[in-house]
Amino acid sequence: MSPDIRIDSLIGRTVLDDAGEKVGKIGQVYLDNENGKPTWVTVKTGLFGRQAFVPIGLLGHTDDGATVPFSADVLKDSPEIDVAKDLGRSREEALYRYYGVTRETADQRAADAGHRYVRPGADDGDTLR
Repeated sequence: MSPDIRIDSLIGRTVLDDAGEKVGKIGQVYLDNENGKPTWVTVKTGLFGRQAFVPIGLLGHTDDGATVPFSADVLKDSPEIDVAKDLGRSREEALYRYYGVTRETADQRAADAGHRYVRPGADDGDTLR
């Protein structure tokens, strides 16, 4: 897969866990309020469409989906946060703690993997890393 990933192309992608099992689909991409960079995705899980927040830096990408480096149970047991509300720093910090990473380590993982997120219709100067 190309390192350039359009953030709108993430919506609806199938997400696989660390065992290769389907855990859901990406529902939304959240951008940081301060710098506009993508920081979170939600993964729709289960029959009732619960959406679990996952740091975007933890995603792996394939040609037709995404992967997370943990089991479906980790998503199922993640903190429940209303997707209609702004995350806010305290909620973000709680989520990062839950996944055992910091914002910086999640961002570094994406950079190490060469993932570069771009806005729809963006030119090369409008990237989100």
